[in-house]
Amino acid sequence: MASDVQVNWYGERVILRVKGASREILSRLALQGSQFAVENIQANNQIDTGFMMGSVYSVAPGSGTSPTWPSGEYLDKSGKTVTREGGAPVGAGPDESAFGCVAEYAIHQEMANSFLYRALEQLVSDSGGIISSVSL
Repeated sequence: MASDVQVNWYGERVILRVKGASREILSRLALQGSQFAVENIQANNQIDTGFMMGSVYSVAPGSGTSPTWPSGEYLDKSGKTVTREGGAPVGAGPDESAFGCVAEYAIHQEMANSFLYRALEQLVSDSGGIISSVSL
């Protein structure tokens, strides 16, 4: 039985501006953000099959889209076979970078115990003031 899911997008809270950033800096920030997200998944004990953690990605400026993760069968912690689905890839424009997670169920995990938004907060904290929120 399918369930309805409602997602509210608060872009102004998750889009950041980096002052005077080169493409290299944007790439490094996206990579660091994805590393924080993986560390947070581990710290939150959100690993069942490893699919979600493995589907965390970063996209460099102007590099096209993130890779896609194939759907497939995985063994969960109890040894049960489960199907995991990957979502649509995300792109970044010439002056943008991104990080995220393509596991289709990641939004539920994020809402229960944040790993992506917390990674964004960690980036801001570690940036030494070069990152600020965008007011949309």
